[in-house]
Amino acid sequence: MNNVICIPGTCSKEEYYNEKYPTASHSHFFPWIQKQLYLRNISCVCMQHFMQYDSNLEYEKWVKEFETIKHDTDSIIVAHSSGCCFVLRYLSENIEKNFGKIIFLAPYLQDFEGEDRDFYSYKLDLNLDKKIEITCLYSLNDSKYIHKSIKILKECYKNIEILEFENKGHFCYSDIGDTFPKLLEEILK
Repeated sequence: MNNVICIPGTCSKEEYYNEKYPTASHSHFFPWIQKQLYLRNISCVCMQHFMQYDSNLEYEKWVKEFETIKHDTDSIIVAHSSGCCFVLRYLSENIEKNFGKIIFLAPYLQDFEGEDRDFYSYKLDLNLDKKIEITCLYSLNDSKYIHKSIKILKECYKNIEILEFENKGHFCYSDIGDTFPKLLEEILK
């Protein structure tokens, strides 16, 4: 593995503009995982999502930022929440792209709330799991939308490894604190 690319999910507009909260790439477990990888001489970059919050997602802006990040067929992608949707859409629309591994954390894959945002409009590449190793972590006490996403992943991808947790919520700071040893273990596997 040459590098790890972390793709955080988004937050509400209120949280985005509230100065007491860090950016998505500097919150929850992301700073800890970056530090752990740096200590092992592994490059780790987190996407920033400038001016992107849950009611203002623009897929093309995510693509533009993602494509500036150095990656190759050995790179590992770690995506959280709506970041998982971005990864699936990007790889489904760019089937020539390949990575070493994808790790989904609490995936949010569709616009389950009926707002029909373009960000969530895509057709899955049903062969993705045949060319890229996919692991998915989720908690039983996460929202019904995450459980619907897990169901979609299980139905579409037979070669996916699903790791189920109890009482870890959405893997946010309020659920697990600022460390995530199991994620580090999965990256280093």
